[in-house]
Amino acid sequence: MSGGRVLRARTIVSDELYVTRAADRQLDQIIGDMGRPGYVLVARQMGKTNLLLHMKRRREAHNDIVLYVDLSERFESARACFRHIVDVALETRPTILASAAAVIREQRAGDVPEAAVEYGRHLREILRAAGSSKIIVILDEVDSLVSVSYSDAILAQIRSTYFTRSNFPEYDRLTYVLSGVIEPTDLIKDKNISPFNIGEKIYLDDFSFDEVEEFLRKAGLRLTFPVVERIYSWTMGNPRITWDVCAAIEEMQISGLMVEPRNVDDVVDRLYLINFDKPPIDHIRVLVAGDAHLRNALISIRYGKGDTIDEKIRSKLYLAGITNASFNKPSIKNPIIDASLSDSWLAQATSLGESSLLRAAEHFVGGRYNLVVEALLQHRRGEGEPLSANYLMYLGISFYSTGEYPLAIDELKLSLLTIKGEARTTAQYYLASSLILSDRTEEALVVLEEAGGAGSGPHLLPSRILLVAAYYRLESGALELRVRELRAELSEAIDGDSSPQQLDRPEAIASALYSLALAAIAADDVDNAVGFLEQTRKISPLGMLPAILMTLHSITADPNRRAILAREAKDLVVEHALIASQAVGEIAYNDKILAAIYLALNESDDKRDLEELVEFNASSEPHERSKLEIVLDIIEPVADIDGQRVREFLRYLSEKAALENLVAGVRGTVRLFRMLVLHTAGEENDLARAHYVSALEMLPHGTKVSDVDLIFIITAVQQFTNNSNYDRALPLIKTARPFFYLGDDVFWLLILISSEMMIYNVNGDIVSAKKVAEEIIDISGDSLPEDLGSPELNEFKLNMVEQAHKTLAKREHVEPDLYRHIGRNQKVVISEDGHEEQRTVKFKFVEQGVRSGRFNLVRVLPR
Repeated sequence: MSGGRVLRARTIVSDELYVTRAADRQLDQIIGDMGRPGYVLVARQMGKTNLLLHMKRRREAHNDIVLYVDLSERFESARACFRHIVDVALETRPTILASAAAVIREQRAGDVPEAAVEYGRHLREILRAAGSSKIIVILDEVDSLVSVSYSDAILAQIRSTYFTRSNFPEYDRLTYVLSGVIEPTDLIKDKNISPFNIGEKIYLDDFSFDEVEEFLRKAGLRLTFPVVERIYSWTMGNPRITWDVCAAIEEMQISGLMVEPRNVDDVVDRLYLINFDKPPIDHIRVLVAGDAHLRNALISIRYGKGDTIDEKIRSKLYLAGITNASFNKPSIKNPIIDASLSDSWLAQATSLGESSLLRAAEHFVGGRYNLVVEALLQHRRGEGEPLSANYLMYLGISFYSTGEYPLAIDELKLSLLTIKGEARTTAQYYLASSLILSDRTEEALVVLEEAGGAGSGPHLLPSRILLVAAYYRLESGALELRVRELRAELSEAIDGDSSPQQLDRPEAIASALYSLALAAIAADDVDNAVGFLEQTRKISPLGMLPAILMTLHSITADPNRRAILAREAKDLVVEHALIASQAVGEIAYNDKILAAIYLALNESDDKRDLEELVEFNASSEPHERSKLEIVLDIIEPVADIDGQRVREFLRYLSEKAALENLVAGVRGTVRLFRMLVLHTAGEENDLARAHYVSALEMLPHGTKVSDVDLIFIITAVQQFTNNSNYDRALPLIKTARPFFYLGDDVFWLLILISSEMMIYNVNGDIVSAKKVAEEIIDISGDSLPEDLGSPELNEFKLNMVEQAHKTLAKREHVEPDLYRHIGRNQKVVISEDGHEEQRTVKFKFVEQGVRSGRFNLVRVLPR
């Protein structure tokens, strides 16, 4: 295998790597029928979110409107949840739904009816404005509704949508897809309400052997059949485990190792059978450790008595990811899961009793907050005792650490009903932090006043610091006095005889100080902000320092001081080999902070520091990509936030000397000039667009480009043709054709080749114009729906077809056609000059290339 890694860690799987399963086909059928909602019932780490997003991309390509809503995001009420769904729809198609948006705004400003009534009215407005488009509402993480008071109202409203279609025919174009790890019958709390049983269950099982082979082909991973068999014998097609095992094997191949079956055994042993701490094994063990029913069921399976397990426990085994959806006689999915749930481990977990609590405590000490949440929620759902005050505090702090501030507030308030001593101050600190981050500063102030007055322990000083931050936010009259008192207290604590490392919880103090500095900046109190940041520097762990330095940089006007701060940040990253993490906190060293350092270093005329940082980050990147692509990954997300400095940075990258150092391939160049086109204007924009087109023409045949690139190509062709620059437009069209055939881009293709037909007509090449005209008519009738979803698009298509018919009506001198005997839908085998690879395609897709000599016609297949 050559080239860089394909199977790198990623949350969303691209269409190029996505393997379609039976669940995809069932979901398509449900949406096509629009009869009743689909319910994706699946364990975690099985590809559920990718199943939904893959469906979303497919349906949107057919002009449907697909709304993805993550219900793990907490809403204050059913109305807030309903309005969020409506707002997502309006933001998804702002132009098409503009009339509905105006009506909805007006209705929200007037007398507000009951939440479900308002939601129904607004849905119907949206459906009417959407024309013939279907609307699919995806409600992911639906099991989150169990923990909110308004869940029954949400589910009852969904049910009513299907029962009232006779009154509101618009609902025939609306359906829901729900997804979660809970049975539909368990969703409704009120037993007086009918259970939510109208959905059609969709089970997402593991890959078959053929699907694993398809995955390997898509990943470009060439393995011997015995190696593939060994992979499958271990994983039995579990998507997450298969991906991770194959990713490790891919790394071996890149390093030059010939992979044999024994290497697969070594990979499995290293990844899964030593520490049992890799997903999904760690999650499965947390669930089993906290659930006696699951442990007993596993023992039954081991002793051949799986058929005695009742239906409810069989479902729990499936939703835990232990068995597949065949409930007749459950069996453990694969040898890896089987080994992780060994008899000895089950005996140990059973002897520990409420093992989920012990594991939660272990995870909390280790900072694995997502696993703390899983373990404690599993305990709460089971039949164990209610959580003690300390465990409620652990759960609240874990929710805070994963960004779930409303959930953190609920749990921490519960803990404060009984918790005493130093732990009380700790709970108050995290509760106040969560309240401030939820824009509930006045409530936080009350909590912090108590903590600051009667508290004790390592979170006392952070609580006092946070109290001053709250005063800043509220512009309190007591602020000046509080700041003076706090500065004196901090000086004694930080600048006193003891070293910063001896302070209690220095990371908590640093985090609180940083929040205080941000509050001071927001209040235009720059002098105090600088003082707080400098004090933060003295006690912060290494990972927090880049964010602190860049915040100081952002409020410093002196160019020399700014340059020093940027260089300090660079030196810190390079000398201590810091790698930007995926953490999202304001003080974490992540990609956002790295982008800030790049932009700060670019302010200097001397680019050596910038180039050193680029070189370091490229060397720490495990994937074989150009340095330019690695840099653009960091810069692109902030381009719309810090436009001017990003433009300067892109100009630096586009200079010849910089490109010589940074570019290792065409893709990075294409992406760079595309960004320049997006963020420049005037002559600079024209020049960037020209460079972009030139780079695009150098892309290898078969390259998949982004949707943004397709739009750019169309725009460039139209600019060339509008300026009668046909000699530039025609080669670009011929170069671009294969890009459009690689995806579901038929409509864009028609726009492209309609320009081609026009150019041939203008040049008097009627023979070529007629061939393209036939292609337009063929594609319009064969590959496009009759209704494209809007009057404008339908009119455009009709106009293209009309121009094609007019072209066909023209008279011309007809040259003998060497390929007349080949049907347009007949399959042919072709090759390309300089390439040994042969491809089988329909003749209509490569006809122009064959006639122009770009493709060699190897043979024509029988009809």
